[in-house]
Amino acid sequence: MNRFLLAVLALWVGCFAATNAFAGDIVLNQNNGFGTNAGFAVDFTGTDGGNAFNLNFTNSAFGQAVGFGDLAGHGVYTISQNSASVTYTGVSCGTGCYTLNQTGNLLFDYGTAKGNGAYLFGWLQLLNVTQTGTTGNFNDTLMVNLIINGGSLAGKFITGNGVVALTIAFKSTTSLANLLNGQTLGAWINSGTVTPETVPEPSSLLVLGAGLLGFMGLTQIKRLSVG
Repeated sequence: MNRFLLAVLALWVGCFAATNAFAGDIVLNQNNGFGTNAGFAVDFTGTDGGNAFNLNFTNSAFGQAVGFGDLAGHGVYTISQNSASVTYTGVSCGTGCYTLNQTGNLLFDYGTAKGNGAYLFGWLQLLNVTQTGTTGNFNDTLMVNLIINGGSLAGKFITGNGVVALTIAFKSTTSLANLLNGQTLGAWINSGTVTPETVPEPSSLLVLGAGLLGFMGLTQIKRLSVG
């Protein structure tokens, strides 16, 4: 009986490990490879008397990308505004953190050339932007959800979703909190990553595993009592 229980437990552990297997990631390099000399990839424009801003990706929002693990490959990524509207309207998510509102979807492409989504393509939904640093260049982290629509790597994203973290940099020392009405700050994409969404473990597997472990423990106690 114990051998059977051990076999089932091993199967449960295997399923648990497979469910949470990490497929790798895609590293997004600096847009255009030239930084500020290639033009800005992201524009922030102050609105509402400086208490809010609009965020727009420009035609310069593209660069080289390299995939690792199950997502191995290399090519060009592109982020397009695609008529989406992204705004900050005064809702903070912490120190230097700005909650973003979005209508419509930005388009993400990763393929052999600019605008080619042969490897991966889908919709981007921006969540928030966090600005760090007080002098020199500000570094901002954009947290983004990626909804996969297709591409040869789409099957590696088990849930059909991914997480994108973009680090953007300003040459200006102006803080987003001090952005005046009508004032525009340009930034470029400094780096980024695309990773598959973490798959939560099925509750049924957890319950089964806990039950098996408990039953095995009771079996051991019974044997000790009989002995």
